[in-house]
Amino acid sequence: MQILILGANSFAANGAAERLSAAGHKVIRFTRGKTSVSGDLVQGPVNQLAGNPHLPEKLDAVINYVILKDRSPENNVAFLRTLVAFCLGRSVKHLIHFSSISSYVANEKLV
Repeated sequence: MQILILGANSFAANGAAERLSAAGHKVIRFTRGKTSVSGDLVQGPVNQLAGNPHLPEKLDAVINYVILKDRSPENNVAFLRTLVAFCLGRSVKHLIHFSSISSYVANEKLV
């Protein structure tokens, strides 16, 4: 499978790319930064995934670790809509999304 890991440098994603590669998958890692590519690491703005020229047109799976920390829940939902549109445009069959629950303020008593 060709797998894109969004937020590949996050703590939660630690070791994911290596394990997937060892299992025989082609892994593309994505992290925020100036639009560029170096080996299997692609960088760019997360809200402009579809326009990133370094991301492949066909992907089998996307694993999302991205959270817009210290941003509103509405900003996180807007990003997720961008992510879903990106996946639909690339015929992604599997989207694994780790919860952005931490987008809520830390002192919430009930979520």
